[in-house]
Amino acid sequence: MAVILMISDHRYHRVDQLRAYLSQIVFPLQSLVSGFVQGGASLNEYVISHYRLIQENVKLREEQVIQNARLQKLIALESENDRLRALLHATPRVGENFLVAEIIQVDSDPLSHHIILNKGLKEGIYVGQPVIDAEGVMGEVIEVFPETSRVILLTDANHGIPVETVRNRIRGIAMGCGAAKTLALKHVSNAVDIQVGDVLVTSGLGGRYPAGYPVGVIKSIEQDPRGSFAVVQMTPSAHLERGRQVLLIQKVEG
Repeated sequence: MAVILMISDHRYHRVDQLRAYLSQIVFPLQSLVSGFVQGGASLNEYVISHYRLIQENVKLREEQVIQNARLQKLIALESENDRLRALLHATPRVGENFLVAEIIQVDSDPLSHHIILNKGLKEGIYVGQPVIDAEGVMGEVIEVFPETSRVILLTDANHGIPVETVRNRIRGIAMGCGAAKTLALKHVSNAVDIQVGDVLVTSGLGGRYPAGYPVGVIKSIEQDPRGSFAVVQMTPSAHLERGRQVLLIQKVEG
């Protein structure tokens, strides 16, 4: 039967009509199947593309976070370089040298204003050595260890430093009040000529701090009618709560 149909179709084209009818019947099914195949391929391509976009988005976000972190580091380095340049402009006086040190720890006790430096006995640090920054006096060394040292800041309530005004050389003692941004000027008579805005520097008395280094600026004066001395408050010149680099003043022997 198959051979007869093949010969009949080849010579006499007897099956053409049947083939045409069958093609018309099968065409919608072929179209439907083809549509499903093409739709599946398109959906698969969409899913893959969507997944790739999600992965690229995640990667871009990660790169953005990394770049932001690097940018913050660059900003911090730039700020640190600015502070170092400022320290370099703090020219030592005759008979003095500077040693740069870094603050590695701040005392957590709110009643004591101490910092720890990364320089110690190995670098020749000694008790009583003055510590300054680019703006003024910060304090002095009170303990020395082989590789570190402890510094008491001007604002500590147990610290005092002899000072004098630049304008008219009135002397006094700048004492810490335990507050981060305030010093008290002690032993100033009510009758003494001092003014808000007067700059005070180290007087050199006592021999511990060299003369002429900025200590603070007078920010308020209250006359005490019940006593002989005025209540005077100062703002420290040094940036006691900012920066990481400091200078230790080294006296040159001979």
